[in-house]
Amino acid sequence: MNLHSLAEMVIRLSMPLTAGKHLALINSIRPDIPAAHADEDRIRQVLCNLVGNAVKFTISGTIELSARIIHGTGGEDEDGTMIEVRVSDTGIGVPEEYREKIFEPYRQVDGNDTRLYPGTGLGLAIAKQIIELHNGAIQVEPGRDGGSVFIFTLPASKEAAPETEEIEIIADLAAATPDGTPVGLSAGASNGAFTDNPVILVVDDDPVCVRVVQNYFEAKRCVVKTALDGVNALNIIESGEPVDLVLLDIMMPVMSGYDVCRRIRLSRPPEELPVIMLTAKNMMADINAAFNAGANDYIVKPFRVSELRARVGTMLKIRSIRKSATEGITIRGRDRVYSFIFKEIIYITSHSKNCVLHTVEGDTEVPVLIKDIIDRLPPDLFGRIHKSHVINLRYIHSLSHMISGRYRVRLRDDDETELPVGAAFLDSLRKKMQ
Repeated sequence: MNLHSLAEMVIRLSMPLTAGKHLALINSIRPDIPAAHADEDRIRQVLCNLVGNAVKFTISGTIELSARIIHGTGGEDEDGTMIEVRVSDTGIGVPEEYREKIFEPYRQVDGNDTRLYPGTGLGLAIAKQIIELHNGAIQVEPGRDGGSVFIFTLPASKEAAPETEEIEIIADLAAATPDGTPVGLSAGASNGAFTDNPVILVVDDDPVCVRVVQNYFEAKRCVVKTALDGVNALNIIESGEPVDLVLLDIMMPVMSGYDVCRRIRLSRPPEELPVIMLTAKNMMADINAAFNAGANDYIVKPFRVSELRARVGTMLKIRSIRKSATEGITIRGRDRVYSFIFKEIIYITSHSKNCVLHTVEGDTEVPVLIKDIIDRLPPDLFGRIHKSHVINLRYIHSLSHMISGRYRVRLRDDDETELPVGAAFLDSLRKKMQ
């Protein structure tokens, strides 16, 4: 794993977080430092957390990443060679009594109920676990000029690391000015832009990931809402705010992405609100669990922006097609196609080989029979009252008894249309009118 390239990537990802602050993010890790024997995705997670915390607790000054070789530590390699990585800042610092406690789950320096600095207190606990799984250690020390220095070690690799691939999402999403405004997008902002300004909800406890995804899709003419945990995400969805698609992380505090997706599916089916899992978990069991929870799709981090754009576009297109099918009906004739909106159809009558759809705009004859379209009409909106008549229940004015047990229905249209009700359909009509 190439630490210099990884540090460059993390700094570029973290730049949007410095908005409004006089901060310099510096990569002092030499390009020729030996490779680390570690999982690049997990160490990226650690560095993103440490740099993100440094930005959060530093108003102005510098945040610097550096590294050096240390020997004889009894590490994983035969010669015990380790790499010591430092993330230093000029922020508020960590009091001595908290330097051990902050690596415990849900512990923060600012532990009041109304904290100035948001967060769950899980990031450093997870970072500690990741580093220890690599046979390393992590600690915090006071900085020479104030602030803090977080130090962790990783075993050095005996082999040279391949050059870190320039992941497309980093290049395209993280290119932002300090205020978070994407740069270099003016020429291509319309390329691949979405129509109708779809609303995307991004749910991830990593603010860097949230920000870069938000920057990208806002440049593609989407409305982006964000939530840093599952509880806030559900509050947005259940409040009735418009949401067309959810990008959902799996590993989050308090409530996992699986649990969030299950809650969403209690009221919003997959065809109505697509959910794409966006996570670093890439085992087959994780993928199966996501689909069992109700996810529509699954993308593993790190990902290419072209893939993310394509997957989101596909889900939105499928949703649009299904939504159209729930809002209206298309009937194909011999030489043309007819489209009708359900709420504008007042009633349908059948004549020999044709049907006439009576709408608020007028009457249209189509070359199909009622039996050919009855199953395509939503049963909560339409009711068959006769072998030759189907009515829109919203247009019923009254149901009245005539003679000899016969009934008729009167409609609320310009002609005050009256249609006979067949005996076989009377009970069904009464139930739908209740």
